[in-house]
Amino acid sequence: FEGRVFFFMNPFVLLVSIGDYEPDIVNVKRNEIYVHIEDLTGIENDILHMTELFEDKLCYDVYPKMNGNKVRIKWTERDFKEFIEERARYLLNNIDEGKNYDSMILIISCHGIPDYLLMSDYRKYSKLAVQRTFSFWPKLREIPRFILYDCCSGHQGRIRTENDRMQQKVIEERHIFDGDDDHKLWVGDDENPDHLLARVNAANAGFT
Repeated sequence: FEGRVFFFMNPFVLLVSIGDYEPDIVNVKRNEIYVHIEDLTGIENDILHMTELFEDKLCYDVYPKMNGNKVRIKWTERDFKEFIEERARYLLNNIDEGKNYDSMILIISCHGIPDYLLMSDYRKYSKLAVQRTFSFWPKLREIPRFILYDCCSGHQGRIRTENDRMQQKVIEERHIFDGDDDHKLWVGDDENPDHLLARVNAANAGFT
């Protein structure tokens, strides 16, 4: 973005806070985190304040919609994947028509480890997978997209690795949209997947 200024008039805003953590105590092998993860008490206030700014004051479309002042802070891996993929499709269909969005803002607050977000069900979700979800189709790369990860970048506990015998499938870039093998992310004259995309990792290394 060096030397360029972007003016947003009608951004598509997504605000997600994950603060309610509960491991699978029935099928513990599904858990990808071996240590206890503390709930993020008060994280719902982040959503309330940002919604007040983006929706109430600036009149932007903000998702997910709240039920009154009740903020959703429990997101399983499946729920989160379904949500961002559905919203990416919605954005795709509302750039040149419908809502005519001219940009996207995504802010995610949660626990994390390097390169991954931690879901409520003790599962890991790749930050790059989130990023590529909103670059999946070339049309999405025609508008500026800003992603802010407000989470940690480290943890002192043991995390499952690829060499662990009971390793489960972590959501990586290749798994988005059910791992469509026929989809080519970058073809011919298409803009590269990171075109007009800015990512900020707002966190303290080594802390959750």
